[in-house]
Amino acid sequence: MVVHAPTHRGVKGSRFLFAAAERLRAEGVAFELRLVEGLSHPEARRAYEEADLFVDQLLVGWYGGVAVELMALERPVLCFLREDDLRFVPAPMREEIPVVRTTPATVYEVLKEWITASPERRAEQGRRGRRYVERWHDPARIAADLVQAYAEIAEARGRRRPLPAAGQALA
Repeated sequence: MVVHAPTHRGVKGSRFLFAAAERLRAEGVAFELRLVEGLSHPEARRAYEEADLFVDQLLVGWYGGVAVELMALERPVLCFLREDDLRFVPAPMREEIPVVRTTPATVYEVLKEWITASPERRAEQGRRGRRYVERWHDPARIAADLVQAYAEIAEARGRRRPLPAAGQALA
C-alpha cells in the first residue's frame, strides 16, 4: 500500500501523485493508494504501519514530520528534495538522507520502481530510514545541542550564570 498524508493537496503536489497512480493502474500495476486525511493520530498511525511506501510531497523541497515518523517505522519515503537547499544541510547528514528522491516529472517512474521492488529492497530502504531518524532526529540529542549552542552564545555575551542542562528548567 502507498500512503500519502497531505496537509494541503496543492502544496504537497498531490495531483502529480494521483496522475501517476492513474497511469500505473491503467497499465495494470496493482496497488492501493491510501490518503490519510482527517483521521485521528491513532487511525493515521495504523495506516502508516500498514504502508509499504510513503509519498511525502513533490513540490516543497524537503521532507516533513510525517516523513520522519514513517522513516522511524522503517517505511521508504518518496519525496522531492531541492538540490540547491542541500548545501545548508551538514555534509554527514546530507550523505545519509535515505529519502527516495522524486519530482513531479519523475514520480510515475519512481513510484513504479518502488511499488514493484522486492520486499527485501523496500525493507533495506526502511532500515536506512530508521537509522537516519535515530541519528539525526533524536529529540534528546537535538535539545542537548540547542542547550549547548545557547550556552556558547550566553558565554560569548558575558553571561555569568550557565544555562541549565537539558531537561532542567530555565531560572
